Amino acid sequence: MLSTYKLKRYLKSHLSKKRYKHTVRVAKIAKELALIYNIDVYKAEYASLGHDIAKEMNIQEARTYIDQYQIEMDPTIRQNPNLAHGEIGAIILEKKFECEDHDILEAVRWHTYGHKDMSLLSKIVYMADVIEESRCFEGVEELRRLARIDIDAAILKFYELTLDYFKENNQEMHQNTYQMIESIKEMHL
Repeated sequence: MLSTYKLKRYLKSHLSKKRYKHTVRVAKIAKELALIYNIDVYKAEYASLGHDIAKEMNIQEARTYIDQYQIEMDPTIRQNPNLAHGEIGAIILEKKFECEDHDILEAVRWHTYGHKDMSLLSKIVYMADVIEESRCFEGVEELRRLARIDIDAAILKFYELTLDYFKENNQEMHQNTYQMIESIKEMHL
């Protein structure tokens, strides 16, 4: 069985104190959501603890992972290689921590920009990252409420909020985000 103790020890020594505290808060919310949605709480905890394992990696190291593991170079990743930290994090969990659990790896892999085939566990980690208790932005309280009753509705609402932000700041969204939203909308037709 994968050890949360070993993972936490690694995170404490490789992440800033602020980032480590964030991961613990994300794990707390993910476990709560896992109980609500009847998902394996241990997997939710492990995936959410590992979700930002590569977040503070320097750009050169991120580019090395991107090249070595042939991570798709969406224009947003070309602009900011750190956006691939979820995909890189899944690689680290698999290689360094011998995590073979597909559900956990996918939840970590897609927590940043989503994916059209996201599992419920992946959606939980995605939203837990967005709504953890230190997050403070307009609409977060509604997202917290929605996440506890309809995870897909919460993701769609977050997309609306994010879309406005990206338009205001003249930024592009990762293609996976658009595909994830279309997939969720199709499921609810």
